Amino acid sequence: MMWLSWRQFRTQAIVAGCVLAGFAILLLSTGFSLASDYNNSGLPGCANPHACQLALTVFSNQLRGSIYEFTFYIGVVLIYLTPALIGAFWGAPQNAPISAGVR
Repeated sequence: MMWLSWRQFRTQAIVAGCVLAGFAILLLSTGFSLASDYNNSGLPGCANPHACQLALTVFSNQLRGSIYEFTFYIGVVLIYLTPALIGAFWGAPQNAPISAGVR
């Protein structure tokens, strides 16, 4: 039974795996750089609330219009669209029978 399920949905599984791998590579490539930028901003060890607010503002302004913002929005779109795409392409019948009255 598992073999039959794999045969029917292998194309969708391969495409989903490739999309997931691509997004994981994007997150990995931006993650180290973002962590470095965060550590260099002075936010991890700030004790003065005014200095923390200033450092946070500078750090937030650096992120606007960068690859990090793009990655964030791509992640949000994937989270919202993935269930709909799975339902449309995996949940739909592969070979729907043609009804007798319609040709």
